[in-house]
Amino acid sequence: MKRQEETSYLYRKIMLAHPEEKSHESNDFMVWREKICYWTYSVIDHFNLSRRTVAISINMFDRYLATKANNCDGSAALLVSLTTLYMAIKVHERKKIKLSTLVDLSRSQFSATDIENMELEILKSLQWFVHPPTPVDFISFFVKFLPPSVSVPTRHNVFELSRYIVELAVCDPFLVEALPSTIAFSAVLNVLDEEISFDVISRSCRQTFLDTLYYTANLKQDRSSVRETRGRLYSMLRSSNVSGRANIQIMSSQPAASLTGQTPVPSSSLPSSNLKESPSDRHKRLISLDDQTFRNAKNSRSRCSSTDSKGSRCSSQGSAASKWLKSKRRGSLVTPF
Repeated sequence: MKRQEETSYLYRKIMLAHPEEKSHESNDFMVWREKICYWTYSVIDHFNLSRRTVAISINMFDRYLATKANNCDGSAALLVSLTTLYMAIKVHERKKIKLSTLVDLSRSQFSATDIENMELEILKSLQWFVHPPTPVDFISFFVKFLPPSVSVPTRHNVFELSRYIVELAVCDPFLVEALPSTIAFSAVLNVLDEEISFDVISRSCRQTFLDTLYYTANLKQDRSSVRETRGRLYSMLRSSNVSGRANIQIMSSQPAASLTGQTPVPSSSLPSSNLKESPSDRHKRLISLDDQTFRNAKNSRSRCSSTDSKGSRCSSQGSAASKWLKSKRRGSLVTPF
């Protein structure tokens, strides 16, 4: 996995491979990406699929647009995101979604032929590399490196809290270039420092854990990339507490969408390409969480029946992260923004 993320799936390598085009990461692009991430989560939750699939879809989305130096308009970004979601589900999920369903979700902005043609273009551009390692994959292995003296419930706590963080990190455009292993390692370190007391995991156990990760995966906590990522994850969870609470209350006051019976055909499904809200406001409004919400995630025990690296199917009812993300899409599957 480390070798894969540093070679075939390295975002920076793809960007450097296209020096003929000037990289263009405009404010509009950053807003499109965040909207697309949360829309993808809403679709995945609606169909009761694994949230690991979102990380895979967005990974392909980012790498494909990197081959275009991130030069695209809103319509192109929406088509790419719809196609990478279709590809991720088709390759990594047992449960499939019909292409016609995704066409309906696009409000017929794109036809089945448009999606199929884009799928072929993406596969050629990515050279068929569609199995990227995700931060959750790394976390599932990192937890196994905890010393035997650490109890199973504590391991589960560390895993759930770390996964909670990396699910939100997928939506952060500032972490696009960070390696999945670095994001996972930073999330685990933040959880150990902020949420797990020394009575539960002693200093010696922590040091043994860090030494094992260094010799096994060449991960070290004092590296600049890890420090920067940890700071980003920390501020992501704790900035704009009041704004986060207010928006959760506002969105929760809307009627919940029905997720039973046949899949509804929405009146609007993809986020609009006319995006005027600034990325800083969007970042604060969508990613901010308060401390209590983060700590409530520790009480989740029914979110996932397995923690293997393949990404088990997760219940969309069981974690604070799930409930928070769901609150962003109350009222309609396809208008979560």
